[in-house]
Amino acid sequence: MSTAAKIGLGFLGLVMAWFLVGPTAVVLVEAWTTPEMSPQEFDEARLGQERSGAQRRVRDSDDAAASAVRGREPSRPEGSDCTYRFSAQPQPGDRKMIYRFCFQDAELVEKKQIRMGAGES
Repeated sequence: MSTAAKIGLGFLGLVMAWFLVGPTAVVLVEAWTTPEMSPQEFDEARLGQERSGAQRRVRDSDDAAASAVRGREPSRPEGSDCTYRFSAQPQPGDRKMIYRFCFQDAELVEKKQIRMGAGES
């Protein structure tokens, strides 16, 4: 087989791999970078779960969601630090749902849904 044919087959293989793997990679990157969280992701986080396991679903806190509830949220568990995410589920009117996950000693000790009314966020 000639060198040109080998290069052509290699290029064809790369193109085929992109069409097989590319769409999946795009979906995964979008899911990881989207600030909203689905109700299913909220439900999958389990109390008592280690932070490393829960963090795969919860990810990093969304600063905008944390700011929206600041001063209006229910009290946190003593000695915990919390992560906040907006819900991807539409809410009636201008309301927003914010999910709060509180960790203590590397363990999920509370998960709470906080509804914010119009003008509160």
